[in-house]
Order: sequence, then structure tokens, then C-alpha cells
Amino acid sequence: MDIKNLIFEARKGSSEAFGKLYSLYYKEMYYYALSRLRSEDDACDAVSEAVLDAFASIKKLKNEDLFKSWLFTILTRKITKKYSEYQKQTESIDDVSGEIDKNGELPDITKIESDEILDTLSEKERQMFSLCYVCGFTSEEISKMTNTNPSTVRSHLLRAKNKLRILYSDKTV
Repeated sequence: MDIKNLIFEARKGSSEAFGKLYSLYYKEMYYYALSRLRSEDDACDAVSEAVLDAFASIKKLKNEDLFKSWLFTILTRKITKKYSEYQKQTESIDDVSGEIDKNGELPDITKIESDEILDTLSEKERQMFSLCYVCGFTSEEISKMTNTNPSTVRSHLLRAKNKLRILYSDKTV
């Protein structure tokens, strides 16, 4: 069954169809939440809360093509809420540094400690970087999800990449 059919069935109340949708996006949601919250427990909680909210409100989804973006918008709100409640809790996320490849796997592209890398970024830069490079969203999609101007998103991404490039080049010299 394709994604649009799963969404159609989920909107009719099928928990089985929603479960299949969840299984398609769980890894990306978890890695995004983990990269933002840096706590496995908080990341799991945020994903769980977002999925419950999404299931409860899937009938409100107006455009099936925007399901992933809609899902990550809900998750972003949960993360923002958790982040403000708990502030930074540091746990190692070495296994999630890098982009998800086409098979949904996370290649190990660096030996630098992920926490150290992420700590160099501001909260906004970390959010934009994670949405773009962990979850694969475009700057236009990120701008809609975060209610931010697309050029501002691109500026945050550029600053984040420049900071990481400088940090990485300093570590490898």
C-alpha cells in the first residue's frame, strides 16, 4: 500500500495504517529529536507525544502530500516544549552524526564527538541543521514548518555549515 492510501485509511481511523506510516518515519523523527534534545529518553518522549497528537488530529490534515512536513511540525513543537522544560541534557549521540542515506541508515562520516559539534551551534542553527541534514527537508519546507522566512533558514544553515567546517578543519589539522 502506498503512502497516500495509508494516509487515507489512517484518516478514516485505521490504527494499523497509522502504525505503518509511523514505521516509515520513526527513525528520522527519533534522530531529529535526539539531535535537538541530546537525551534518548527525551527524544523518545517527544516522538511518542508527537505521534499521539498526530494520530488524534490526522483528520485535520488537509494535504496528504504534506504529511511528513506536518508530522515533523508537530514533533518540532514537542521538542521546543521539552527543550524549554528540561534545557540541555547532554548525552552522546555519536551514532547519529551524519545524513541518513537512501536505505535509511546513518553513515559514520566523522570521528569528532557529536555533542562537541552540536554545542558549537545555536539552538536555531541546530534545529535547521537537523531538519535539513538529518531529516532531509528543503529550506522551503523548513520555513513552513518553523514559520521562518526561507532566506533566514538558508542563513542559519550556512552559518551552521561554516561553524562545523571550521571546527572540523581545526580538529583534523
